[in-house]
Amino acid sequence: MTQYVIDGGRPLIGTVLTSGSKNALLPILAATILYGGPCEIHRAPHLSDVENLLETLRYLGAKTRFCGDVITVDTSALNRYDIPAEYTGRCRASISFLAPLLLRFGRCSVAYPGGCAIGARPINYHLEALRALGNFRIMENSYGVEVQGTFTGGYYSMPYPSVGATECALMGACFSPMPCKIENGALEPEVEDLAGFLNACGGHIFLENGIWQSEPAPFSAHTDTLRYSVIPDRIEAGTFALAVAATRGEGRILRCNPDHMKGVIRLLAAAGAEVVGSKDSLYVRGRNRKLRGCDLVMAYPYPAFPTDLQAPACAFLATCYGKSAVLDTVFPMRYAHVSELGKMGARVSVARAPGGERYVSIVGGMFRGGRGESTDLRAGASLLIAGLCGKGRSIVLDQGYIARGYEAVCEKFRGLGGRIWENRIY
Repeated sequence: MTQYVIDGGRPLIGTVLTSGSKNALLPILAATILYGGPCEIHRAPHLSDVENLLETLRYLGAKTRFCGDVITVDTSALNRYDIPAEYTGRCRASISFLAPLLLRFGRCSVAYPGGCAIGARPINYHLEALRALGNFRIMENSYGVEVQGTFTGGYYSMPYPSVGATECALMGACFSPMPCKIENGALEPEVEDLAGFLNACGGHIFLENGIWQSEPAPFSAHTDTLRYSVIPDRIEAGTFALAVAATRGEGRILRCNPDHMKGVIRLLAAAGAEVVGSKDSLYVRGRNRKLRGCDLVMAYPYPAFPTDLQAPACAFLATCYGKSAVLDTVFPMRYAHVSELGKMGARVSVARAPGGERYVSIVGGMFRGGRGESTDLRAGASLLIAGLCGKGRSIVLDQGYIARGYEAVCEKFRGLGGRIWENRIY
């Protein structure tokens, strides 16, 4: 258990540097299996999710090294195709190993993945992608899934643009002997980054008219080192942008890509904050601005407002004048942070729309020092924002969620003038 101690009530002012994207890095680490030789992944953040996937790679027989922000992975001597619950239970991204192991061994056994408790995240779309793009025997049980067979190519129209299932399909399509088309796939920047890495591995994947496509490419192991840099973390950058505005501060988020952040930029601008994007930075000012609530913020797949910023957005809007409503269509049960924000003074509640949809109802006001507990990664980020806004001392209890997705979060907030410390209590 980690305890974050925050003395809030001060505006965040200054600059902060964005880390590499966790959500881009994790599937890329799994995809190193498709290179079959040494890979250097640059701009890698030090996060517990990353460490968990590196442990899984070592269990499978890979050699790994993490020095600075560079991860070196060599999968040439991979000798296992099974991943037990001991590894998959720590991280949802463990399911990313499904397609790479099938391409390397023609079979795999993967226990069901874990991760944050934010609602149902089944793997049925992953398995449907396998059936559409290959010839597989799939056996599910209460423990996990066992698959045998080969990718052949084909066409898959996804019922929903699932990020994980799209990444699974792209990794399977990468070295299929026939062309592949994946319609209605996810278009997140992290998916595009994975496609870039797969092409660096020798694949021929491209996006045309919103449809992912691949041309046949033979798989072969490599001896030369592949070097690749992951994109900036748009969720981390968005979290800091919302925190700066919420505390009525002024800051510049460096080494980010504003083109990947249009959803949060639209929200900040609609609320009345000054927000200016450049090539690789974002300037945000809430100081001396009368920020107002927004009628309805809806989290949808990219390029709309991201579900991973829904909880931090609730914390921001709780500081804005007037009423706001936030609806998450991606994970409709992802509202556990609402009651915790209420413990810190927010006037928030979960309500139901006439159509039955659950949403967060917010009446703007002020946070106060309080005590809350993280229920998942992004809920934890929302509580840190609340603590930084509220006058007095706040305590945020966290069972390791925040460290799964935010690198050196206390140091970065302190660099903006925030008074925040991390204590491990057991």
